[in-house]
Amino acid sequence: LKTSRYSIYQNAKFDIPLLRSLGHPVGEYEDTELIAYACGILEKSLAKLSVNILRKDYTPVTEQWKKKDQGNIGIDHVKMAGWCITHAMRTYELECVLPKTELYLTIDKPSIELLIEMESWGLLIDQYALTCVEQAVADKVFPLEQELLDELGIENLNSNPQIAEALRQRGIRFGTHKTKSDKMAVSDESLKPLNLDITNKILKYRSLMKNMTTYIPAFRKIDHTGRIHTIFGFTNTGRWSSKKPNFQNFTRNEKYKE
Repeated sequence: LKTSRYSIYQNAKFDIPLLRSLGHPVGEYEDTELIAYACGILEKSLAKLSVNILRKDYTPVTEQWKKKDQGNIGIDHVKMAGWCITHAMRTYELECVLPKTELYLTIDKPSIELLIEMESWGLLIDQYALTCVEQAVADKVFPLEQELLDELGIENLNSNPQIAEALRQRGIRFGTHKTKSDKMAVSDESLKPLNLDITNKILKYRSLMKNMTTYIPAFRKIDHTGRIHTIFGFTNTGRWSSKKPNFQNFTRNEKYKE
């Protein structure tokens, strides 16, 4: 919502890059989501803030979407227009009643532009170096996989029931937890304390496969400039968060540092 003095957003970090990409200049602005969060209000959605702070009903515009993340496709646009007007008015009303704390003014609000810039820059990935890392992992994991299959006498190392039965036949006790299907769980936590040659091999195999199936594919999701981009969040965890992909969940393996 734009007034004569400034714009008001509910989640400015999402709206501002879109407006700029469409050629709309953005001047001074406020963010009601962050204003509320800086006040200690954790229920940050506009629907929750409308009910809890303004004591007014509010229907999220996403409720008319037929599928999650589908957007405004196959909807009643007249109804949606009314909801958008309500969205703008509720945002304006919240900005009028919520106090702007020192935390918001000095830390949270200035961080909006910082996170927008960080998301835009992304992380440059050397795909050749990544391929070298991937091959180095493959050279280790595939021979180890075959060694474990032969030693355990099973067909699939990703089948916990097969691993559990193979260990049970060897008299190895590895915990009492069970899966939802009442099978013995063979978690890393249950295998680590055993410190046996066979269980240590299983743990090493899982660690290597984590690189092959999780970390390396995540680094492949680049744009035309060779960079990957994440979405940073202010208010999800009590600290800055990252998703799609989660930069904070990447491996600390030395091979990935460069």
